[in-house]
Amino acid sequence: MLVSCLLAFPAAAQETKNETVLITVRGTLNSDGKPVTAAQFYLSPADSRTAVELTPGGQFTVKGVASRIYSVSINATGYAPVERTIEIDARGTANLGNVKLDTLKTAKMSVVVAPREGFKGVAAQKVDLRHRGCANVRAQDESGCRLEFCVNQAGPNMTVHSYSNHGHLRPLGKMTLADAVEGLPKGTYVTGDESTVTLQSGDVWLFDGSDPYCGAVLRVDDLN
Repeated sequence: MLVSCLLAFPAAAQETKNETVLITVRGTLNSDGKPVTAAQFYLSPADSRTAVELTPGGQFTVKGVASRIYSVSINATGYAPVERTIEIDARGTANLGNVKLDTLKTAKMSVVVAPREGFKGVAAQKVDLRHRGCANVRAQDESGCRLEFCVNQAGPNMTVHSYSNHGHLRPLGKMTLADAVEGLPKGTYVTGDESTVTLQSGDVWLFDGSDPYCGAVLRVDDLN
């Protein structure tokens, strides 16, 4: 899809405040070599977040903008969002070029949530999440333990992070969930590790939230 984005704004380089410059941003969207023909574009200067949506003709207008540096966000159904920073040249144009959109993936995960003294023998719970999806997995006992986390996708990569206060993750490597749980010392607690990590199939993570009594082990079974 040839993207022709038009907006009018008072140019920062113009001495006459009432004079405007027409800005044109062009580019091509594709995924796996095939054109993407429907998307939403959000164009904003560095000092504001004015959101606009393309018309069927691919044009939009924003007034009152005075910046030469812009943030462009592209969202298309079924694809990971793309964000770019562009600089308008002296002719008032910018070309995004060939923008590749990555298909949204599903992260299939197995999670064990329990008091840290009792991971062994706890049945795993299955969670499937896509971009901006969140889960609240509760322990299958009376402990009240739970794991709250979200996944995001940027390009081909998916990340997971805790939305509990002081949530941390420690990598345990590639292994089965059973082996990970079997090898954990009692009372294992994560401190000072990452709160956001990139997901890869087969990876296992020890996951702690704000409750020092509870913890979780998460395995990435598949990303597709």
